[in-house]
Amino acid sequence: MTSTPNYPIPSQADLASQYVGKRLQDLPTPAVILDRAKLKKNSDAMLHVCQKLDVGFRAHIKSHKTLEMSKMQVGDSGPAHFIVSTVVEAEHLAGYVKECQEQGRDASVSDANQL
Repeated sequence: MTSTPNYPIPSQADLASQYVGKRLQDLPTPAVILDRAKLKKNSDAMLHVCQKLDVGFRAHIKSHKTLEMSKMQVGDSGPAHFIVSTVVEAEHLAGYVKECQEQGRDASVSDANQL
């Protein structure tokens, strides 16, 4: 089996070397281009609505598989709960979840296949 730089989950440095500074037409495909500011605004809005409605929120990471986006989805305070589909995704989040717990945040990882 040949190893690829994006399997199982690429590091931020690997992603940067593949994508940063390249023209859109030169990017490997498939690729998704995100506006970080809009992503942050939408994540904050989702957390605000959940808080206002007094409902829980679990961030799904199956599609993006990035720690950076996972952190954005749960914000800087309050609960940090995640849904994963693979052990690799859970392992990728483990350090961050532990960090949140050490800071007194309620944080967990759940397996979507077990819910």
